[in-house]
Amino acid sequence: MNIFSKNILKQAFILLSLLGLASFACAQGSLQAQVDRTKISTDETLTFTLLYNKSNLFSEPNFDLLEKNFDILSRNQSSKYQFVNGKSETSISWILSLAPKSIGVFTIPSIEFDGQKTQPIQVTVTEPQVAINSSDQPIFMEVSFDKNKIYVQEQLLMTIKLFTSISLNGLNSEEFKLENALVSKVSEHQYQTKVNGHSYGVVEVRYAIFPQQSGTLEIPSQIWTVSLQPRRPSMNDPFGGFRSQISSERKRLRTNNKSISVLAQPQTTQGQEWLPAKDLQISQTWSASPDSFIVGEPITRTIQIRTKGLMASQLPPLILGAADGVKYYPDQPQSNDDTTADGISSIRQESFAIVPNKTGSITLPAVIINWWDTDENKLVTAELPAKIIQVEASTETPATPEPIETPQPIIPEQSGNIDNEATPKADTLTPSQASIWIAISSIGLIGCLLFALLWWRTHRQLKKINQQLQQKPPSGFDYAAAKQTTDLKDLQKILTGKEVANSRELRSKLLNWAKNTLGVNSLVEITSKAPEEIKPQLQLFIQRIDAQLYGNQEQPVLTGAEKQELFNLLQKLEKSIHEKTTDRASLKPLYPS
Repeated sequence: MNIFSKNILKQAFILLSLLGLASFACAQGSLQAQVDRTKISTDETLTFTLLYNKSNLFSEPNFDLLEKNFDILSRNQSSKYQFVNGKSETSISWILSLAPKSIGVFTIPSIEFDGQKTQPIQVTVTEPQVAINSSDQPIFMEVSFDKNKIYVQEQLLMTIKLFTSISLNGLNSEEFKLENALVSKVSEHQYQTKVNGHSYGVVEVRYAIFPQQSGTLEIPSQIWTVSLQPRRPSMNDPFGGFRSQISSERKRLRTNNKSISVLAQPQTTQGQEWLPAKDLQISQTWSASPDSFIVGEPITRTIQIRTKGLMASQLPPLILGAADGVKYYPDQPQSNDDTTADGISSIRQESFAIVPNKTGSITLPAVIINWWDTDENKLVTAELPAKIIQVEASTETPATPEPIETPQPIIPEQSGNIDNEATPKADTLTPSQASIWIAISSIGLIGCLLFALLWWRTHRQLKKINQQLQQKPPSGFDYAAAKQTTDLKDLQKILTGKEVANSRELRSKLLNWAKNTLGVNSLVEITSKAPEEIKPQLQLFIQRIDAQLYGNQEQPVLTGAEKQELFNLLQKLEKSIHEKTTDRASLKPLYPS
């Protein structure tokens, strides 16, 4: 082979290599990134578009790096197929709507996909341009509160308003929630208004907030995202075809941060139920006239509590004062919350069947509820006065059975001459009749024997069962010590030991003990399980523990003597519960030997 042929082969090899590299580059595809703007404010969004001129149906780029400085509000994907000069071209694009998280100069990092990388893009985020008068803007937000200072557990109303003079395609708001506070949406409606002569449509949302601890309640900025009318793409914009698929332009609006001062429960209300409300009313109804009580017959008393500014879950259960000569049988309480633009109103209704067990005059104690008037800033008492009822004896008497007349035997008259032939002779049995009666008697005798055998076996089994039930623990056995749970021992360390605990820890351990020992889910239900002689003292301690939790935390929960007294009460309560469960062991035998 001569030199000329070698040069031709060398040039052909170089040409084929270049063609291969070109085809490889085309096969790899190109990746481009673009934003619609590089300078925005915090209340605006920008559109980020990533274009890849090759189809890829099985994967997509990773956009997690964008979330460092931006919120991804939406994400769309589209594919495009076209023929140019007889050749097919395929491309795919990802379109993201981004909202800045803060002010500053940020860099959208390079995105890597399918072996290709984009160039970083720098974006500047500034403060929103607020007009001197908010009404000069086509769309703006306002937030307001009904009070700047409230008590713990008092209702605070927050109102957010969106004013717009342009058409919106959509509105999206973040879920509003706060730490150490209960939040409930009470109203949401739309209306028209005028501001400085300009017409606006208004979207108003109102929330009721109940702070659960004193101090400062921080309410962060609320962000609403609105969708404006879509913009028409420019004919010279190569990305316009993809951006036109976005439903509309997005704009983010923010409210200002707000701090609310939360006051602790007043010292004058310590040790009792804390009910801060705008209004509280108590009423009652009777299923029959309360002046017509009869021994042994129930009459239902229904007591209803209506409040404004309190949730039903904040209302404590009613505890009627004991009265000699009557028994109370409570029904399941009913409660309901009603939400309006004025906040939350609640109703709690409890019914008691009252059964007298003696005649005469009986006084039902007054029902008293102390609550804090948040408008007048003072303690108010709602009361049902004491009621004197007259109980009469039952008029029903047991029916006396009528005497049954016994017919007298008829004795025939006897004459001096007795005719022996007229006297009837006794009937005599035939042999066949006698055999039938013998068979019947035999069957009856066998049945009696079988019944006696079954009775004897049953009696033995019942006797064994009674012996097992009669087995009692040895004398001096301490049920409370034997059944004392680990939870009560933990309480003992706090109440009688040197261990110091705050009100929250004491309340938690007391609640665990109540769940495991009494089967109740709240502290207020503990008193319902307690004997009558310790119920008032135990109720007072529980109220003080709850009040301490939401009041001044610097004072001790209880003194040393009070801790010992509370522990003694809990021991008595647990012992009474265990004694009730062992009543079965003291049942009399069904068949005493």
